[in-house]
Amino acid sequence: MDDDTTTIKTYILRSERDWDLWYAYMYGFARSRRIWDLVNPEIEGEPAFLTKPPRPTRPPPDADVILKEEYMMDLAEREVAMYKFDREQQALSEFRDRLVFSVQHYIMNRLAREEHCHVIFKALKERLCPTELDRRREVRKRWKALTNGP
Repeated sequence: MDDDTTTIKTYILRSERDWDLWYAYMYGFARSRRIWDLVNPEIEGEPAFLTKPPRPTRPPPDADVILKEEYMMDLAEREVAMYKFDREQQALSEFRDRLVFSVQHYIMNRLAREEHCHVIFKALKERLCPTELDRRREVRKRWKALTNGP
């Protein structure tokens, strides 16, 4: 193996037991791309996605210098807004790819047609995230196994 190669651990969501590690993995990925607020399954309603900024209207050729300078400023502001929009869209696309490919196929079949990844993420949470009661049962089960001894 080369010194330049790295191994990336990808967690696959197969059942409720995989939820905690998989969720932490997806959370870290979304936070690193600065889109957690857009894909967080805890948020109710539609996230506030950026919209593509409109192109400013060009002033007529005989316009004065002030109008032309305002147009140039509007173009610069649009360029910054387009950069942010493109960065968000790219991050959402990467997150969706990571989401779809890190979930077992038989789980993802019905959800893959959803347009927004926050809808998929929320549906997965509702379906596979262990409830508080499930977590308590698991802790009790482990405790009993430890106290009974070999």
